[in-house]
Amino acid sequence: MKRNRTVKLDPGKFRMIDEMLCTLNSSDILELFQKDSEYFSIYHQGFINQISSWPINPLSLVESEIRRLAKNDKWVIADLGCGQGQLALNLIDMQNLTVFSYDLISLREDILACDISHLPLHNKKFDCAVFCLSLIGENHVNMVKEAHRVLKNQGILIVAEAVNKLNQKDFIRDMQIIGYKNIKTIAPNSYFSLFVFRKIKPSGLEPSRLLNLYKYKKR
Repeated sequence: MKRNRTVKLDPGKFRMIDEMLCTLNSSDILELFQKDSEYFSIYHQGFINQISSWPINPLSLVESEIRRLAKNDKWVIADLGCGQGQLALNLIDMQNLTVFSYDLISLREDILACDISHLPLHNKKFDCAVFCLSLIGENHVNMVKEAHRVLKNQGILIVAEAVNKLNQKDFIRDMQIIGYKNIKTIAPNSYFSLFVFRKIKPSGLEPSRLLNLYKYKKR
């Protein structure tokens, strides 16, 4: 998979925005981006620059898992928090797969701009949903619950997340409470982990959050 071209950017601004977004609800993040497009531009480009420095792009592992699991079955996939919508482009050769891309801001005509915590979709529509480093915001638990709502019974959820934002054991436990059974975990390096879940019935009192608030070290 081709890597996105990096652009020179003040890394301090990206880190500041990244930390701030973790403390806001998705509706507040959308309002922030709409009021000042520079916030979105800095965050988006900073995200691309950061991932390009990692030894493996998480999206490449997401893509591999989808190809492995779907095989020749017809799947409808929701890429939630899709950014540039690269997953849909990468899987365009798989005629049995249909990928719908969603994010707060639409960067292409085929990307639907919406709040992931309130998807404008019917129940049980998708065979697979993806969060690739996109569980951002104080209300990220609601995003995971929305994915559960729009997934078919026994549907697949794939989550790639930075290792510094979660405790793997606690994350898997809390996801099971929300209604996801972990069927595979990949930890390829010290940057991120990838989790594959199958939709099950929720059980118990849902957690208030799944991810830790990460603070960058001062330089």
